[in-house]
Amino acid sequence: MGGPGWFHDVVDLEVTLNCDRKIPMRNYLFIDECKLFESKEKITGTIKLKPPSGSNVWHYGLKLRLDQSISFYESFRSVELPSVEIDLEGEGYLSGEKEIPFSIDLSQNTFSDTYSGENFALRHVLVTTLNRPWYTFDVADYQNIAIQNVGPLPSEEGGKEFEVPPLVNELGEVVEEAPPKSHVLDIGDCGGTCKLDYGAWNFTLEDVIEGKIIFSKLDEPITTIDLLLMKIEQGDDESNESIVHELSLLAPKFAAEDAAKIEETDIDVPKAVGEPITGETEIPVKLELKELDITPTYIHGGNKEGDADDLINVRYYLRLRLANASGGLFWNTNEVFFFRKALSGMIQIDV
Repeated sequence: MGGPGWFHDVVDLEVTLNCDRKIPMRNYLFIDECKLFESKEKITGTIKLKPPSGSNVWHYGLKLRLDQSISFYESFRSVELPSVEIDLEGEGYLSGEKEIPFSIDLSQNTFSDTYSGENFALRHVLVTTLNRPWYTFDVADYQNIAIQNVGPLPSEEGGKEFEVPPLVNELGEVVEEAPPKSHVLDIGDCGGTCKLDYGAWNFTLEDVIEGKIIFSKLDEPITTIDLLLMKIEQGDDESNESIVHELSLLAPKFAAEDAAKIEETDIDVPKAVGEPITGETEIPVKLELKELDITPTYIHGGNKEGDADDLINVRYYLRLRLANASGGLFWNTNEVFFFRKALSGMIQIDV
């Protein structure tokens, strides 16, 4: 009758996905390559079942399930999100090799983007299970896949309305109402006026952030200007802040003797060395996002509505940082919102 399958699967189960896209994805300490799907398309493929030659193997049915879950690295805790399961075969005997096609329409359900960060990951796993009798083991196959949501920007025709969420603490309590969406960043306490206008509040992952910094009425020369793109992850009472990219727009000149010493070392000197800014000045800003390791802005509530422990966030901020001739430091920060307009991160698949 096919044997108990205690030491090895009594049935060979092979799953083939009809997809020619794949993406690298971190799986704890390793990098996996998994098939990539858009959230409005169908996952299709074939399941091949092969019992031992000349054997009849009893089973209680073949099921296919698409799981999505959040895994927190620090606590090793997982939160299961809504999944989809379909029955492909009823109970019966498997007496020979069999191929079974399948299709899962992703557009009929809500799937978050697959994500792998510093604090947590949101994963999607396709689980195929041939249910066997109680005295033996089920035959199962697990495949990590990636899902991405794409669409126009909220500010474009056909884009979904996007509300800026408030800032919350680790307990999920609102500590600051969300400021209005803005593309202007002001620093008013730098001994004059400084304004960065970058034209829009929302961007695609392929966009270029362009604008200009305008200085006027300065009391002291500005010697250093840096523009930082920062990323903040929040989840499971943990928060991680990192600098995605730092753009040096102005750095102070070194004295001749200091410059000679620096040339003999491995110190990385900013390229934007120039004269201090003393009067009305405009400085162009250009930041190409496609060259950076970024994801869409991501704000998601877990499967327990209102439970702060199941909240995860990925948010991005532009920070303009100045220093004057007296060593005074000044900065201000604006949140920027990133969206995916087309599938991204793909690598060439071996055919």
